[in-house]
Amino acid sequence: MSQSRFRSLIESVTNLIVGYALAVATQIVVFPWFDLHPSVGQNLTIGALFSAMSLLRSYALRRLFGGNMRSVWLCGVLGGAYCAALVFRGFHSA
Repeated sequence: MSQSRFRSLIESVTNLIVGYALAVATQIVVFPWFDLHPSVGQNLTIGALFSAMSLLRSYALRRLFGGNMRSVWLCGVLGGAYCAALVFRGFHSA
């Protein structure tokens, strides 16, 4: 049974929230090891930027692998623009 787009989005958002909290906590601990000392606000902003990219990546990959394997193969061969078109088109005609 295929997962609906809405359920894919809900799963991705849940993953994003948990990942965001973990990422910010990790940044607060790890950044000082590399002599980086951003404020809490900067850490929250950095975490938000990476989390937004993570949400897009997670949703796109879930939709990609929910499609047919020919689409996955073509995505690997033809690259990013083809993958983006597949994700937003829904893989139906690939």
